Amino acid sequence: MRSKKIIWSSVIAGLLASSIVWSGWFAWTGPYGPTHVTVLPYIQPGTNAVALNGIDSSRLVWVARGRLANFSVDYGTTPAYGQTASVLTVKLAAARDANKHVATLTNLVLDSKCYYRVRLGDKVVREDSFAVRKTATNSIHFVAVGDTVHNKVNERRIAWQMHQQHPDFLVHLGDIVYFEGTVGEYTRRLWPCYNDPSNFGPDKGAPIMGSVPFYVVLGNHDVRYGLDLAENPTGLAAFYYFHAPLNGPRGLKCAIPVTGKPQQLAEFREAAGDAFPNLSFYSFENGPAHFLFLDGNNYTDFSEPALRDWIERDLARARTPWKFVITHQPGFQTAVKEYKFQQLRLLSPMFERLGVDVVFSGHTHNYQRTYPLRFAPHGTNDPANPSWVNGRFTVDERFDGMTNQRPDGIIHVVSGAGGMRLHDAHLHGRPVLENINPANWVPITAKLVADRYSFSDVTVTPDHFTLRQIDDTGQEIDCFEIRKQRTSVP
Repeated sequence: MRSKKIIWSSVIAGLLASSIVWSGWFAWTGPYGPTHVTVLPYIQPGTNAVALNGIDSSRLVWVARGRLANFSVDYGTTPAYGQTASVLTVKLAAARDANKHVATLTNLVLDSKCYYRVRLGDKVVREDSFAVRKTATNSIHFVAVGDTVHNKVNERRIAWQMHQQHPDFLVHLGDIVYFEGTVGEYTRRLWPCYNDPSNFGPDKGAPIMGSVPFYVVLGNHDVRYGLDLAENPTGLAAFYYFHAPLNGPRGLKCAIPVTGKPQQLAEFREAAGDAFPNLSFYSFENGPAHFLFLDGNNYTDFSEPALRDWIERDLARARTPWKFVITHQPGFQTAVKEYKFQQLRLLSPMFERLGVDVVFSGHTHNYQRTYPLRFAPHGTNDPANPSWVNGRFTVDERFDGMTNQRPDGIIHVVSGAGGMRLHDAHLHGRPVLENINPANWVPITAKLVADRYSFSDVTVTPDHFTLRQIDDTGQEIDCFEIRKQRTSVP
């Protein structure tokens, strides 16, 4: 018995001496005291929506507690690196005075792979690689999922299965952590599931954030408990941890409202940096596709002229063959619990006119795919249901995504089965809402899967789109394809 204790002591000592320990953080003691890396480096988008002259940028982000330390970042198109990045450090007062570190990786060549290494002193904190954005004639491969972590095995299986697809990037459809979007929830739930290379597997999650850029849209649970920092001083943590291109609208009346004590507001703005409010509305291009991200939470007013003008200009400027809209709350769905959130319908005529192909959403915790549809909103709504947006539907039921791959209208995908409790089990296999005003709902749903967790796996070429819906065991539960005439790309 004594010898076993000695053996285990040696194992534990070895783990503590390694760069990444079981608890998921890196510990290093330098000449000025200990430094603990509490969130390992992960990839985030750069500031530009469109790569200029074939050159792109990305950001590395990590969090450390303790003495300020001299981190170094090497990166390049080969494992030999060849370039170094400076590190910007900001204080995260909401995270017990931890420090967030951001390194901007510049001069990244499109269609290449970027290798990086972060060191603290002579110790390697993390080294990995990721795909740089693609040129317009190349294909892209991404995964999309929403409503993810609440410390359950389902979300860990989803993270693992997404990692097995080796995507170029991930589109998060909102409600990143439950229930309040706080620093503590990220610490307890997100990082262990998506960013821990010391503990991963089919039932444990995967360290996907170190090699796959995350583009996120804000869900109601990401903001709802954090708008008043005096009430919840560690809320709105999405603005601390995620970044976005800086091409969103300015001066909106419906911009996200944040209140609190003056010191709290100052600390929040310092820690969030350019993520606030840019995380609410932005777009980017990768390969043959344009992605538009829209904050659909209840402070947003899609009838505000300034917002509508920005959305129209953004979509009109895009010359890519494919256009996708990303939002948390779906405008069109077959659901019960989350049915009332319909204001995105107000943008349907604009989306149709400007060539949007697919709208991706979360919020409802299942998988849904509509038939291609067109929608003309009425000028007035039902007084009994003021949040509804009524109108006239035109549904293309001939499209099946297999033998007929040319849709007449926009396909709306709900992919909110990322880990939280599933919704609408009684509608599984029979997506019909009874006794609904036909000006508000008609049979629009081609597929609804409500009995399992899943995510969307998407491949896009200049003339072909394929979506495979994959469950938490790796099985395909739906697939459809869209084909269009090849478009010349400038």
